[in-house]
Amino acid sequence: MVNMAREQATASSEPRPRSTSDVIVETGLKLFSEIGYDGVGMRQIASIVGIKAASLYNHYASKEELLWSIVEDALGKIRGYQRRAFTEEETTANRLRAFVRLHVRFHAEQSQMARVVNNNMESLAPAHYSITAQRREEFEHGLRQVLQFGCDEEIFLIRNVRLTSHAILDMGIGISSWYLPDGPDSLSDIMAAYEEIALRMVGYTGTLTPLQTESDFVLDS
Repeated sequence: MVNMAREQATASSEPRPRSTSDVIVETGLKLFSEIGYDGVGMRQIASIVGIKAASLYNHYASKEELLWSIVEDALGKIRGYQRRAFTEEETTANRLRAFVRLHVRFHAEQSQMARVVNNNMESLAPAHYSITAQRREEFEHGLRQVLQFGCDEEIFLIRNVRLTSHAILDMGIGISSWYLPDGPDSLSDIMAAYEEIALRMVGYTGTLTPLQTESDFVLDS
């Protein structure tokens, strides 16, 4: 019984084998990010995956449905990062610091996913586009709220909250176009640098206290 329990525990801890759907998504993600949605066909995806085009449609009814699956996953990940930053940190300054670091980390580690969302939204079906636009607005609104709270607390000096939020978001988004894991700057260094830039942008000069989400930023070198 003990040996059986150990075998079950070992089995449950092993990575789940990749399914055909997983491979399809990975292939679509790579092609959409490198070539663009309009330049990729379902037959091309099927050929790379190693299945017939007809079999591909058993998993995704259309190319747009595959795109939506990727976009929805990306939005869930980055909104989850934001939620952690805003709920786990106790001060407005730390919420901004954690948000910037997690925003940077997403666009560095999930660069393909970020590029697909940012460059192919217009290719979504109207219903999916509407959902995506709404979730992005909610995401941006969350950052604007933190910036406004900082102004209300008189710890941030911001002339225009909306433009400042755009600047902070855009500098993180840009990372997906140039970051390389083996580049001259480590992701830890980039996160720290972008945090410093963001704090300067909002005019914060107060004391920096440890982040509750600090473990998210201690990466293997």
